[in-house]
Amino acid sequence: MIRHWQALACALAISCVPQVMCRGQGASAGSYVAAGDRMLEAGRYEDARRAYTNAERVAGGNKSLQASALFGKALASQQSAASGSDTLGSSDSVLADYRAARILDSSRLFGPASNNVGLVLRARGRHRAALRYFLDAAGTRHRARAYFYLNAGGEYQRLGKADSATSMYRKALETDPGYAEARQALLRLYVRRYTPDSLLSAAKTWSADPSSSAPVNDAILAFLLKPGAPASKAYADSLLLTLAGNFASAGLSARRFSSAYAERLADVQRRYPGLAEPITALRDAYSERGPNQLYAEPAGAAWWHQWDGDRGSRAVWSRCLRTLGDGYNQAGSTDVAASYYEAAVGYPATEFLERWVDLDALLPLGVIYVARAGSRSQDQRAVQRLNQLIDRLFEGKAVAYESGDLPRIRSFHITLGKMYADREQWGDMYNARSAVFQLERMQMMTRRMRQEGHPEAFDPPQLLLTLATGYFNTGRAAEGRRTALAAAATYGRLGLEGDSTKAVQFAASGPAARDDTAAPYYADTTKAAGDSR
Repeated sequence: MIRHWQALACALAISCVPQVMCRGQGASAGSYVAAGDRMLEAGRYEDARRAYTNAERVAGGNKSLQASALFGKALASQQSAASGSDTLGSSDSVLADYRAARILDSSRLFGPASNNVGLVLRARGRHRAALRYFLDAAGTRHRARAYFYLNAGGEYQRLGKADSATSMYRKALETDPGYAEARQALLRLYVRRYTPDSLLSAAKTWSADPSSSAPVNDAILAFLLKPGAPASKAYADSLLLTLAGNFASAGLSARRFSSAYAERLADVQRRYPGLAEPITALRDAYSERGPNQLYAEPAGAAWWHQWDGDRGSRAVWSRCLRTLGDGYNQAGSTDVAASYYEAAVGYPATEFLERWVDLDALLPLGVIYVARAGSRSQDQRAVQRLNQLIDRLFEGKAVAYESGDLPRIRSFHITLGKMYADREQWGDMYNARSAVFQLERMQMMTRRMRQEGHPEAFDPPQLLLTLATGYFNTGRAAEGRRTALAAAATYGRLGLEGDSTKAVQFAASGPAARDDTAAPYYADTTKAAGDSR
């Protein structure tokens, strides 16, 4: 098995070979080097070593080709040893070849050759000497210097110099902010050194990247379960909050929670009695549920309700419940999903005005309510609950307008627009209780957001197609075509070419003609607060 550093070293060697073709001996040496590269990449290490040896023999005075041949020969030997087909018994010659290569062509090979010398020395247990070479490599401007910093950090750690190791890992991340191995090395060091402030800072910074959530979670749990005195209550609370936020950001499923985190969280619960209630609530929320096992918040969830605001524990809890609802919704368990969405937004006890509410739960919840009312025509309770939800959405939208919160305003318009569209209640720009009105307001809010510091905002293309359908079905074909083409352009920017083509076809043909005569599902025709916007 070839390790990460060995595969990277191989890639570095191949990319470093000069495509130089000279007359006479140089041309022949270049051909040998190119052949060696191909063999090296194919795992034919002995053949590659012979090709590089031939290149060295005929390279003459061409220092660049000499350096490539020496580097390639040394790397082939190193890879052969790593594959188990050879040993590093000839490591002295490997070291000599790398050292010669870095002198002969220092501008190109000083960094990778120095790094690979360090790897050989590290394998021999000569960590101080290895460190010197890793630092030499890291001092270059080579594109792999983040990897060189990582190796230097590892040697500092082996030598018991934790501060210097921390510095190297941080430099690796300054060079390549997304470098997963450097993040993991730094997290492990924070756990080993028991530095909760540094761990929390790194965890909060990297938690925005879902790909980093698993190593961050592992570090948090390792810290909380580290032998010795438990962390203080403040640190334990903050770490649990960060952990749950990562679950939400990564869209962690109940099944994945059970296999990866449930047991360790039970251990944390036993070690920290003060976290018993919030962990019990978390484990309950992430328990796998069947189609008829609706979710209801347990008493222990009160811990998660302590801190409001858009960054407090209740906001984290809301996002956890919403992402769990998304999972059940995608699996077709809409009743279970609705129970999670309702808990996520505190419905019906809330009015969607609070900053902690995850508004992304409103759209799927509204769609489920519409489907219930449509499929249960004799169920007056389903219709009544739908009407109540719409009232709350209009009230929340009105408050969002008063505060000038454009993202929240837009979210309410999106939810209402989709709900009305699902009932084919298309309406027009003058009827607030219609899909066309609400989705046109969505477009207006998107434009304003882009003008006022949110350049990344865009209209969801599927909702643009919904609006186009509304236009076609209310006799506004020209606007329908224009909106469908806007959806096609958005799909194209997202790299969804198939969807873009379908949107163009939709613009050309439009939907089958439909009457906008769906029975209204909002019994009270009087306008609720915010209807006019």
